[in-house]
Amino acid sequence: MSIVDGRVEGGPVRGVARRAATSGPPSFHRRCLEMQQRYRRQVEAGQVDTVFAWTRDRVVRRRMLAGLGVRTAALWHETTADGLTAGMLAEPCVVKNAGGASAIGVYILDPPDEDGRWLNVRTGHRRSLDEIKAGMRETLRQYPHWPDRWHIEERMLPPDGRATITEYQVFVFGAYSGSPVVPLVRIYRAENGRTHRGWVNERWQPVEDTGLPVSGTVDLPDDPAGVHAVAVRVASAIPLPFVRVDVWETIAGLAVGEVNDHYGGTERFWPGWDRYLGMLWDLAEQEMEVSTVERMRVEEPAPPPQDEDRPVPRMVAEPAPPPGGARRKRGGRR
Repeated sequence: MSIVDGRVEGGPVRGVARRAATSGPPSFHRRCLEMQQRYRRQVEAGQVDTVFAWTRDRVVRRRMLAGLGVRTAALWHETTADGLTAGMLAEPCVVKNAGGASAIGVYILDPPDEDGRWLNVRTGHRRSLDEIKAGMRETLRQYPHWPDRWHIEERMLPPDGRATITEYQVFVFGAYSGSPVVPLVRIYRAENGRTHRGWVNERWQPVEDTGLPVSGTVDLPDDPAGVHAVAVRVASAIPLPFVRVDVWETIAGLAVGEVNDHYGGTERFWPGWDRYLGMLWDLAEQEMEVSTVERMRVEEPAPPPQDEDRPVPRMVAEPAPPPGGARRKRGGRR
């Protein structure tokens, strides 16, 4: 099934945001900005929370996903912008910043042609090695808090034979506390300079009233339940009220690309959705606080049965073993 320019036969399906349009929780947009500001302050202070390493450090994220049994792209090389060599780009690959986010500064490359130029299938442009390195340096200039660490990763291929993978960017609230809610999925694919974007709700029905652009043709996954399940599994491991998990359908099965602690875009949702998603963020945060307290609570053992007229003696030392017998392990059988 495909959604063309956000529509299917019979018209768009309205989202659940209208049921919460009259409420007034903090906005999702503001919450995302607060999360980004918190991260930047920690970077400036030189003390970054572990949770940000899970969402922003690709090496840490790769280890986390491996521990969850979730497939992701293999890391082939790590280098600086100036250290990039043609040999690192000999096979189809993806070049991205180790601390970056979204598609900023990402190159999805075919092998070089006879002129020594690489086709970035995401944009449709061919670039020489020097031009690629210059683009990497320009990205660092625009985002000075990003490290000069670049990963050359395996380029995972879609099952439909296209040049680029369709990303299912799953919005997950409350997974860490055990009450996951998936109100939206953004479907995204960029190929040859054209961007294909669409939004669906938790039932994979198209949503038009987000206030964000839709364009081109986007395809629904062959395994929608699997996409949801993988996203929730990953989000459940991260102690945050909201996580955006990007799931791919590849020729090798489902895999995860990015894991973000905020939306990742600069556009703002239509006010109804902004309030609704902000409310979900608040509820998830409250549930996390309750869940954390419950996990930390240690129940005291019940007192041993005793006669009211006879106090239980207080043992200050372990008794000596019986004559000729071995000391019994605590908790062992008689």
